[in-house]
Amino acid sequence: VHPAGTGERIARMLVDRLDGLSRERGVRVLLVSQGQDPSGPARELLAHAAARGLSTLDLITAFQRLAADDPGLRERYFFGHMTPAGNRWVAQEIAAALERHGAPAASGGPP
Repeated sequence: VHPAGTGERIARMLVDRLDGLSRERGVRVLLVSQGQDPSGPARELLAHAAARGLSTLDLITAFQRLAADDPGLRERYFFGHMTPAGNRWVAQEIAAALERHGAPAASGGPP
């Protein structure tokens, strides 16, 4: 159990640890924020990760922009948790980000 109010510090430490392990093992990391409501701590954690050289994807801000133009999107993408449509959107955004960062495209499974 950690003391109340230390979650942000712990999250930064975890990002630092992930950064070190990824460099040590030669793997790339994409840190993704997702949800429907932006928060300062989430943005700060993405900024911290980006400053460490990790790739980041802010789907909270992306969702907010899309929802501003389509008020019904919130109901289609979230119902307590993300809906299948919301999960599909997240997966597509992650796949596009991975391609932008040089990861090979997924094959989609066996023919």
